[in-house]
Amino acid sequence: TGAGYSQELRLTSSSDKTNWTLGLFYDDAEIDSQRTGSGVFTSGFPISTSTSVTKFAESATSMSIFGTLSYNLSDKVTVDLGGRYYEDDKSQLFLLDGVALSDDRTASFNNTSFRGTLSYAMADSANIYFSVSQGFRSGGINFSNQLNYKPEKILSYEVGAKAALLDNRLYVEAALYHSDYTDYQASFQSLQGNITSNPGEAEIQGIEWSS
Repeated sequence: TGAGYSQELRLTSSSDKTNWTLGLFYDDAEIDSQRTGSGVFTSGFPISTSTSVTKFAESATSMSIFGTLSYNLSDKVTVDLGGRYYEDDKSQLFLLDGVALSDDRTASFNNTSFRGTLSYAMADSANIYFSVSQGFRSGGINFSNQLNYKPEKILSYEVGAKAALLDNRLYVEAALYHSDYTDYQASFQSLQGNITSNPGEAEIQGIEWSS
């Protein structure tokens, strides 16, 4: 079974030169599951069976404060800035017939990230842009006594163009991007189940085109 509560509040304002948004996000989720009995079978015949009760309880509470600002430096040049502060608290508990398989484990993560974009309007229906942004994926708790895994962070650069052609009947987007990951998160299977770790760093780059 699971239960959760999520809420987001936003305050926005706009004028001829400036648009801004301030926001607050909160999320609280809980998961409880229980299993009675287990067994190991070979060719349909039981090797071992158990009537034990296994209980798993997990909770996660997160909140963030964010804001964006868009300012027209001129009729053709616009700068967009954004930032977010994020907190995440998690806990996990395993019980076997009322006895803890591991301690009541907790983990807390926080991060502040920023984003900036500079765009130039070549025409009313076409513009080019350059952006730099930071990303964050929270860490977490692995099964049983495995080590917790760290948050994943990304620094991304992108340059691109957007245009509406043929009297707005054709919309075209093209972008070139490069991303650097720190503490990249990856999952693998072990005897204890699915485990997430941070094997190292990663780079991703490419070209996108859509029309």
